[in-house]
Amino acid sequence: SVVILCPDFLLCRHCGFNIAPAAFVVNLRSPAAESFVNQTLFGLNNVEVQALRNPLGIQFNVVTAKGGTCIGVGNKWQIEHSWYPAHGWKLCQCSHCSKQIGW
Repeated sequence: SVVILCPDFLLCRHCGFNIAPAAFVVNLRSPAAESFVNQTLFGLNNVEVQALRNPLGIQFNVVTAKGGTCIGVGNKWQIEHSWYPAHGWKLCQCSHCSKQIGW
């Protein structure tokens, strides 16, 4: 018999495009996390969802992944206001609809 696995994916909330397989999810806690909770998401147990706040005071619930199909915006990595010390960030757009999906 043949077993067909249908892995869960992180999807763009705007267009539903597959951003990354669930297997790419990693728990990488930021020292800037105001809180965190483990949830069952994407067919995985104990996915860490962190509450992080940007300099404008806007709070985001964040799940981290080690890769995906998003497109980094801009040429330079930003280090100011990084939630992860010694790591830069760029805006990340969906490769299908070009809406921002993360950093």
